[in-house]
Amino acid sequence: NSKALMIISLLGFPIYPSTFFIIGAVLIIGNKKGLRKLKNLCIISWDMEKPVVCIIGVGALGSRTAESLGKLGISLILIDRDFVEESNLGRQPLYKREDIGEMKVNAAKKNLNKKDITVHPVDLEFDNIDLLKSDLILDCTDNMYTRFLINEYTLKTGTPWIYSSALGEKGYVKVFKDNSEGC
Repeated sequence: NSKALMIISLLGFPIYPSTFFIIGAVLIIGNKKGLRKLKNLCIISWDMEKPVVCIIGVGALGSRTAESLGKLGISLILIDRDFVEESNLGRQPLYKREDIGEMKVNAAKKNLNKKDITVHPVDLEFDNIDLLKSDLILDCTDNMYTRFLINEYTLKTGTPWIYSSALGEKGYVKVFKDNSEGC
């Protein structure tokens, strides 16, 4: 097994393993032009050949995260019931004008041009909670009911999950990796 390193950036761009090092709890990204600190970042690593990540909500955060993880070769499960609207285009660059009216998960799969994406254009409910089966769950929703469903599922299965949200220019991230506390 090769060591897979996944980096999820709420800033909307992928960060590759050769461009960073960690000092304490602060991630420093280095290149020839200097160093840059990033606060809104989460780093997860595990031993597996091809991890599967489930992203619930492919709006502003979820679409950028899907794009970043897709570039890293991560297999994805995308869950969202929303359609692409014209108002999404300015803050969700994964979608194009011709995607307006299409389900977000279908448009994301098409625009990411990857074979290893499974899409579910549905509301996450108790009766379809097994759609979350993956190695890591990323909560990019704006819905508390869905967040509680994710929490309940991960407490039962032990699947690590990351809560994320953005409001204006602020981003929030909470990692639940041992699932002993829940949200």
